[in-house]
Amino acid sequence: MRFRISKEHEALTFAGSPLRAWAERVDRVHDNVLFITLIRPKFIECISIGLRLLPGFLLLPLQRQLPPQYYLPGRLVLKTRKPGWDDEFVNEKVMYKRLEPLQGRIIPCFLGDAEFNNTPSIVLSRFEGVPSNKQGLTALPAEDFKQQLEPILRAFTDYGVIYDDPKLDNFLVVKGKVKVVDLESVCEETEEDREYSVYTHCIHIMTQYSRYLASLSDPNSWF
Repeated sequence: MRFRISKEHEALTFAGSPLRAWAERVDRVHDNVLFITLIRPKFIECISIGLRLLPGFLLLPLQRQLPPQYYLPGRLVLKTRKPGWDDEFVNEKVMYKRLEPLQGRIIPCFLGDAEFNNTPSIVLSRFEGVPSNKQGLTALPAEDFKQQLEPILRAFTDYGVIYDDPKLDNFLVVKGKVKVVDLESVCEETEEDREYSVYTHCIHIMTQYSRYLASLSDPNSWF
């Protein structure tokens, strides 16, 4: 499903400014998540690229002065609050703040709050990759995937939390590197439970991943 977000209708508002963009549903399952491509003049695009090369201490003051179309990346992710998921929506924003050192390396960068069709939303950076269960014949070998998986899950525990939504479509592969999206279910746990979760989630995810790899050579597979 592809549609235009009209500036005139102000369907998407970020930092108090209406934005014009193309939007595309990520898939049928995650109907509250959109891929966003900003519509802006070439000269603004060039300025945006230049601004993103600046170090943070120089960029942040400029962001307070400029409209968002000048400093946002051209390709983004917009995630709207699902009906009845108020607590999870708030939790996700809290966890992005708590896990700020992981942003850009393991998880997307949190860029700010937005409003889409009168629904509270968040804007995130976009990993240009594919879900680990949709890689096709060029999929990462199981051993390569596993070597990256455990350090990723353990990185969450360094901040007193666990990643508690261990589904393959939440783990993206970007140029051979594994990344994680969807922080709604990230939660605090005791140190003992954090260690246990890393162990059990690794087993659970790798079981799914092994089945997925096997399905690539089996046309009759259910996967």
